[in-house]
Amino acid sequence: MSQGIFHHGWRSHRITEFFGVRRCFNCQDFEHSPKDCKYRNYCAFCGGAHNIKDCNADNPMCINCKLQNDVNNTNFNAYHPAYSAICPTYLRELQKVKARTEYEEIA
Repeated sequence: MSQGIFHHGWRSHRITEFFGVRRCFNCQDFEHSPKDCKYRNYCAFCGGAHNIKDCNADNPMCINCKLQNDVNNTNFNAYHPAYSAICPTYLRELQKVKARTEYEEIA
């Protein structure tokens, strides 16, 4: 993560690079919001077909990594919630966002 100090007049501001990856809170997939979701509801904790507030599971299961493993024959560790910062599917989406980001030189 890139960090720096921005000086403006007599003030200094610490800045940190941030990349936002949108995750739908309905289906847990990326790049859309619940209001635009056309998929079924999946729990963000266990990947079950219910809302997280109705979840009774003891162990997490990431629906995104599980689907990637099933569909694309990947070998992602899926034993984490869909909202985990170490989720392999999330990290792959984060890399896509970083690759699409363009920086403009400021004089």
